[in-house]
Amino acid sequence: MNKMIMNRLTMLAVTLMASMACFAQGKLATSIPGGLTEDAEFDYMELKYKIIDAESSYEVKVIGFADAFKADPSKFDTAEEGVEIHHHNEVFIPHYIGQDDKVAVNVYVSSVAAGALNTTDSELAGKVTALVIDYQDNNKTQGIPMIIGENAFTGLTSVATVTSLSPTPPTCPEGVFASSVKTLIVPEGSKVMGLYAKPNSGAWRKISTIKNTAGLQFGDVDQNKRLTGQDVSKLNQVLAKTATQNDACDTDGNGRLTGQDVSVLNQEIAKQYRK
Repeated sequence: MNKMIMNRLTMLAVTLMASMACFAQGKLATSIPGGLTEDAEFDYMELKYKIIDAESSYEVKVIGFADAFKADPSKFDTAEEGVEIHHHNEVFIPHYIGQDDKVAVNVYVSSVAAGALNTTDSELAGKVTALVIDYQDNNKTQGIPMIIGENAFTGLTSVATVTSLSPTPPTCPEGVFASSVKTLIVPEGSKVMGLYAKPNSGAWRKISTIKNTAGLQFGDVDQNKRLTGQDVSKLNQVLAKTATQNDACDTDGNGRLTGQDVSVLNQEIAKQYRK
């Protein structure tokens, strides 16, 4: 093969590689490649992942935003080519990605790396107004909530609402969320809100309003959307079995209703419990 042909082939290869790089950055990745090894990285939907274990399927951690969203934050407003992300302007962190998601390789998301979405790009941060952390209880995840690293979401200063779908709080150090986060939404369950409000729950308890997916607020026993002495009276009635229990009653999150729940509720009303 002569030198001219070799030069042309080389130029063609360089052009092709450059085109592939532009394609990777410009297009929203909706599939996950097979055959990757430990430490390999890939994009899927709005996020970038790094493989921790690739023995049979993939165990991964979230390490950042996908290249497509970093290159063009406007994709949070309009998902490309009709491919729907869960909601526009929402970052959805899956716990498990399986065959129902039409991928060839099952993926278990076990953690979010420290600083993963702590972007300094103000345009990108401004596009994200909600954050959802998923939870799946299956053989791969074994029902273990994902672990959230230090400062994972600190840069997302337009996020007002965080949803955590795990019935037990994922490990989440204080300082993980920006001060813009005012509302935490958690699953329904008799002690779930109490668990997220406990002193050892990390960043979760610092979010001012905790609600469940049915719209009931932590401590709002009388369900009038305000915390007052009336809630204490109602809780005492529940303890005396003259009123019906609801998910707001177990304020200490220990699975039992006692006078301790009344004490916690009084502290919450006085804004002393989760200060």
